[in-house]
Amino acid sequence: MMNSLCSLKLHALLLLCVVILFTGAIEPVYAVTNEGTATEETASNSAGADTEAPSRGVLARERLKEVIQLASGAPHAMVQTLRDAAPDGHLGWHVLSALVVLGCMFAGMLAARFTANWGRQHFIYLFNPNPATRADKLTYLLLRFFLMLLHAVVFVAVAGLAALAIDYGGRVGRVTAEIAITVAAVIWVVKVLFRNLFAPDAPSHRMLPLSDEDAVALTRSAIWAPSITIVAVGLCKWMDELGLDQNAHLLLLLMAMAIGAVSLTYVVIRHRKPIGALLTGVKEESELGPAGRVFARTWHVLAVLYFVGAYSVSAVRLLLDLPSAAGLVVGPVVIGFAALGFYGIALLFIDKYFDRKPDRIVINDDDIERTDIVISESDLPEKPPRTYKNLAEHASAVFIWALWMWSVLAMWGVDVHSGESAIVRLLDVALVVFLAYLAHGAIRVAVDQRIEEEGGMAMAEPGDEGGAAGGASRLATLLPLF
Repeated sequence: MMNSLCSLKLHALLLLCVVILFTGAIEPVYAVTNEGTATEETASNSAGADTEAPSRGVLARERLKEVIQLASGAPHAMVQTLRDAAPDGHLGWHVLSALVVLGCMFAGMLAARFTANWGRQHFIYLFNPNPATRADKLTYLLLRFFLMLLHAVVFVAVAGLAALAIDYGGRVGRVTAEIAITVAAVIWVVKVLFRNLFAPDAPSHRMLPLSDEDAVALTRSAIWAPSITIVAVGLCKWMDELGLDQNAHLLLLLMAMAIGAVSLTYVVIRHRKPIGALLTGVKEESELGPAGRVFARTWHVLAVLYFVGAYSVSAVRLLLDLPSAAGLVVGPVVIGFAALGFYGIALLFIDKYFDRKPDRIVINDDDIERTDIVISESDLPEKPPRTYKNLAEHASAVFIWALWMWSVLAMWGVDVHSGESAIVRLLDVALVVFLAYLAHGAIRVAVDQRIEEEGGMAMAEPGDEGGAAGGASRLATLLPLF
């Protein structure tokens, strides 16, 4: 039942992503088309507006041809931009500026390393090689995550202050140092995130069901793949600040987005089995139903199709100068990992609040020395009892998933505040249904706990005509009916 429910959730999520892709692709174009049609209707008749509508496709095609023709001249445009931005008139200024920035970053790394050694000496006692509960694992991983973020903050502060103190090259040098330090800091944060998410160096505290080999491989790929994209985007931003031609800048942006799509595609295909196990929640496909097995074998194909479709939509929006053009490929992935972090924090608070110990069978002291006690499978509970803690975990997971979906919708250009979009209305209805489900679950938990306090329902023995229920209170017999 749980496997079927998991598969149903995965397929519902996939369906929503497909709808988002389609709606996000056509909504801005539709809005611009309507705007242009309305403007033309005020100046001419409706026939003129109809003849103008196809010209938008022609405009996009001509724009793409212009960018492709510029590809051969893009290196020359970049060299000319570097020459024009030189503070002293020499082309080699960027080499000296890069050396200065590297020196500043080296000073920042030394300061961060000193901070890391200090933190390791003062917080090593918090590491428990054998954590007893999930809260112990989450506490250590979150604390280590924030300490590593502190190292990144120290790096940025020291490197930035050093760059301001040297101030080589005036405005151009400051822009170069700012972008280079920012790119290094973002890569640092990515490294910190995946080191604590997959925990390759702390298997005893790893929250995800991964082997040591898969954790190391996933961490390595998950760090270098976005790092290449971050460097490419940083280069685009740097050249734009130096005054690169807009057509050449557009070409660089298209190349940077292509690098991001290709790197994510490689990670998805290279690690499709461990990631598929994480998505389905089981290690073996035999534990899944038919729909779950199909998803486990084809999810990477669906992901690649999304990356290709998202890149195509982003390219069209960039060419037509439409809003919500950037971040469609990598953005949902980044937001998803951030949502996982918030879910971990929510689980930590839930564990700290409920502090529930695992249920166990209690044996009387008089029976400790006996060896003839046999516990059959019928004496064990068929499934864990429902508790408020389980309900809170489920609620936090769905709530964070809804926030992720809202963020992705906004990234695709859907107005999530107006309520005019069909997807937003659908999610509003789903939210109401989910709140009703939570209320129903809370009532069921309350009833089950009350029945347990009343001693449970006394079942009559075969052949008895009543009277067997006398051991249970009247409330215990009415609660199941309620």
